[in-house]
Amino acid sequence: MGLRGLRLQWPNSKTAVREPRAASWRAAVLCRCWPSKSFTVTVQNNDSSSCSAGAFNLASTMPDPSWGATFGAASLQVAPGQQGQTTLTVSVPNPYALGTYPTSATATRASDAAYNGTGNTNVTVTEPTYRLTASVSGRGTMGINPPNVSCRGNCTQSYPSSSNTQVTLTATPDRGYSFSGWSGACAGTQSTCSVTMSSDKAVTASFTKIKGGR
Repeated sequence: MGLRGLRLQWPNSKTAVREPRAASWRAAVLCRCWPSKSFTVTVQNNDSSSCSAGAFNLASTMPDPSWGATFGAASLQVAPGQQGQTTLTVSVPNPYALGTYPTSATATRASDAAYNGTGNTNVTVTEPTYRLTASVSGRGTMGINPPNVSCRGNCTQSYPSSSNTQVTLTATPDRGYSFSGWSGACAGTQSTCSVTMSSDKAVTASFTKIKGGR
């Protein structure tokens, strides 16, 4: 009888199987701007068919007591040869130092602690970002600097939240069109506009066809 291991299903649908006491999970990435992130934990009971279903208690070890870690179900009843699933929701306090931190989760048979499986992973806390959503209506382009790119249609750029990046937007009409104005985080009809990325921003540049133009 025994517990084979744990499987953690990441949000990107990749899976990894871990063996008891010597497993390595694939790294997860958390962002300080996320209040929490949930993962699916699968426990497989590898007992023989003659054994009865077992209750397995789940526990986690986080890098710091200030981190939150909550299982959707702290105990799973799993029949021999079957699997049980629950969620593990991890939350990182804000602010928290950027870096990579070790974490682990363990499933232990309630009736006999000798039967257990443990998985370990490195969780990386990354810099939060603010997103600039740029849209072009009509025929023309919007220059975005930084990173000095040209947008036609719909584009997005991300900027570190701690930098308060000032972004210069430049509207350039195609031949036969004129720039008619900004909307969203910019306003007016000047061909350039600056926005400070202190939050998510959306800007639209509109172009209209010149009468008689081709």
